[in-house]
Amino acid sequence: MIFSNLHTHCWFCDGHASMEEFLRFAIAKGFDSYGISSHAPLPFDTKWTLKKDDYDDYRREHLRLKEKYADKIQFYVALEIDYLGDFSNAKNEYFKDKTFDYIIGSVHYVDKIPGGRFWNIFGTQEVFQEGLDNIFDGDIKAAMLRYFECEKEMIKLGGIDFIAHSDKLASRASKYEGFSINETWYKNAFGDMLQCVKDHNLKLEINTKSVEEKGTSSPHPQFYPLIREMQIPVVVNTDAHNPDNVDSGLRKTYQLLKQAGFKSINVFYDNKWQETEL
Repeated sequence: MIFSNLHTHCWFCDGHASMEEFLRFAIAKGFDSYGISSHAPLPFDTKWTLKKDDYDDYRREHLRLKEKYADKIQFYVALEIDYLGDFSNAKNEYFKDKTFDYIIGSVHYVDKIPGGRFWNIFGTQEVFQEGLDNIFDGDIKAAMLRYFECEKEMIKLGGIDFIAHSDKLASRASKYEGFSINETWYKNAFGDMLQCVKDHNLKLEINTKSVEEKGTSSPHPQFYPLIREMQIPVVVNTDAHNPDNVDSGLRKTYQLLKQAGFKSINVFYDNKWQETEL
């Protein structure tokens, strides 16, 4: 099996160590393939994305480390690009002259709060509640459905290789009375999003960031059999923001995928996407 992790962060965005420190941990953990994937710049100021002025340094540091550790690990570079309609997506002009090994698509914002700013659905609870109340009149189901619609818009637009943490909002929604991932409407909405992934020949990330702490991945393991039945290729990543989390939850998730009938997962290795047997 090719041991791989393609969704990780470092000091260039909201990670908590240098790119080299993450890579050294990956080597120590026995990875064959490792990718750094900073949050792409957004058209407004944030504390957690790569700054446009740092892009050249980001690329130079990757190339330096790729050469330095070439005999120990295959090291790749990517961006995690947020979808905010026309304001930010993988097809924006900014990305057209930039080359990466692969691109991750994700949704961290949904529409605008009246007054102008985008609603960060993974910000503080206060910010979350503000958006929920002002955009959706407190209706968590409506917010969840819009989240999946945004993901489908992103998928249809293209320019990405796989979609990250595709049901992440459910963990926050679960704190609201009446919400459950076992509801028929939720299963249907998630299934529609999966069908969109399949129709556009993309891969789906199994994000293990919360496996050790919360006992679940994104998407939730209960959907593994459906994903397998739909024959959607999966990429298993930790979304590490700390070096000691570069392999967090991976092996446990491999076992759950095998139990769900998966024989292989997708990795980026030898400069191309390929399957590796579980």
